[in-house]
Amino acid sequence: MENNKTMQGRISALLMEMGAVPALKGFHYLKEAIMLAVDDEYYAMNITTAVYPHISQKYSISVFAAERAIRLTINKSWNARDKSRAEEVFRSTLQGNSDIPTNSMFIASLAEWLKYNSDLMN
Repeated sequence: MENNKTMQGRISALLMEMGAVPALKGFHYLKEAIMLAVDDEYYAMNITTAVYPHISQKYSISVFAAERAIRLTINKSWNARDKSRAEEVFRSTLQGNSDIPTNSMFIASLAEWLKYNSDLMN
């Protein structure tokens, strides 16, 4: 797998394509969550029990604050996303254009897409 800095850059770029802005705390929490899920599938399958506790410990916040910041970032950014890239990443997992993915779906889908398609990023 590619080096850590390169993957972090790809994660940041993909998050920005999904409409997220680095000024939000949740952006950085999402970046950490996706990095964990790319490195180890255990995290992709255990967002609530593994990812949120990891983030809360790293950033000295509560598990609830980590979950909420991630949820707010996804909700705020969803309308600004690159719709064609979102279609690529989420495929048929969302019912319609107005559906907003859950935190778990967002993190796991981006991690999975990055594992196999990060070479497609500009």
